[in-house]
Amino acid sequence: MIRKEDDEPIGEISCVKFSKRHRLCETGYCYGSKYWNLGYATEALKAFIEYMLNKVQVDIVIACHTESNAVSGFVMEKAGMKKDAVLPNYFVNKETGKREAQVFYSIER
Repeated sequence: MIRKEDDEPIGEISCVKFSKRHRLCETGYCYGSKYWNLGYATEALKAFIEYMLNKVQVDIVIACHTESNAVSGFVMEKAGMKKDAVLPNYFVNKETGKREAQVFYSIER
């Protein structure tokens, strides 16, 4: 992602998984901390969802976040996604060494 007003690189958003057969995709995004809480992630996620549902014509867009990154879940909710599942003890957090849940969201056409 590049900020319009000054062409500053601020982060990225991409399709991390895609299934033509099942007509679904999963997105992932990451932003520099100085660009958090400014609406960039929500704006980009909304545009990504719109593109995938209407241009690519997938039926569902999926995203997930770690339990410790609840702010990412707020971004997903602001973009219109709904929480579908929480998988407890899904992975080990490399910073804390503790097991952590993964939270899944989706939006359908």
